[in-house]
Amino acid sequence: MSKSQTNQQPIVFERSKDETALLLGICVLFFVGGIWMVETSDTFHKPTKAYLSGWFAALVFGWFGIKEIINLIRFPKKLCCISDTGITVFPKSLTEIPWADIASISTKTVGLNSYVVLNFSPEASARRKFWAGRNQLKFRATLLKPNFDQVYRAVFNAHSAYQSTAKTTNVHNQGDS
Repeated sequence: MSKSQTNQQPIVFERSKDETALLLGICVLFFVGGIWMVETSDTFHKPTKAYLSGWFAALVFGWFGIKEIINLIRFPKKLCCISDTGITVFPKSLTEIPWADIASISTKTVGLNSYVVLNFSPEASARRKFWAGRNQLKFRATLLKPNFDQVYRAVFNAHSAYQSTAKTTNVHNQGDS
């Protein structure tokens, strides 16, 4: 393999500004709606239910909104970084996951959300911490289908290229013995 093939520039996929704005807008809307329900709960037919539902909406969507803002500050634009040695998925894994640890790549669709699923090899699963996603790592690319297809194709092609070079290296090493 030539030096230019091994030192390719990593592919970096960035967050969709529209998706981020939509997510934050929904969080703010439900947070404000929850606060409004708490403040006006005595005007509802079942005030206790409205009061508790309002607090629930405000806390849940406030938490998700804060979490998204923190992720925007920590990783302003990056969604994932694909190199010839592995993949880094932000904010799920801050370290690069080597292609050797990934047994296969698949997709999963739930409603409008499409996920790229990295399935780990048994050896890699044993090394990973339970809370970090022991057997697989799912990440949502974007709500926009073409961007998801681009991310999936790039991850799949990089993994396939790694597997073919690993097989070629193994064949050469077996011939040397």
